Amino acid sequence: MQELIAISDVASNGVQRGHAVFMWLALGAIAIGIIGSTHAPFKSRTRSPDSIERWFYWTGCVTACIFVFMSQWPDVARALFGAIGGGLALVAIAFLRTNHLKVGGRVYAAFDIFRRPDRPPVLGSDESQ
Repeated sequence: MQELIAISDVASNGVQRGHAVFMWLALGAIAIGIIGSTHAPFKSRTRSPDSIERWFYWTGCVTACIFVFMSQWPDVARALFGAIGGGLALVAIAFLRTNHLKVGGRVYAAFDIFRRPDRPPVLGSDESQ
């Protein structure tokens, strides 16, 4: 019986370490999303810088929510609470502080300054040459 307890202790420590890894991955995904959404990391002939920044933000948010869910996985209630709560917080941040909440071609933002149309693509098109 003592051996079984020791094995279960090791298993629970391993699971806890696994939870921490997923939380660090979630933090990294949020960091990449925020950094990529402040300045477009690359230029495009077809996509505006706002579109590229928006793509980085939402990709980082969705990835982070998935990692938060996975970090709490055995407890489904906590996993859903963390993922949905984090997702709602990130949507609220996008609504209050950015122009990243765009649905059907319309930007939804709390303040007029963020409701501007997207900037044109940085690189000129080949047709103009």
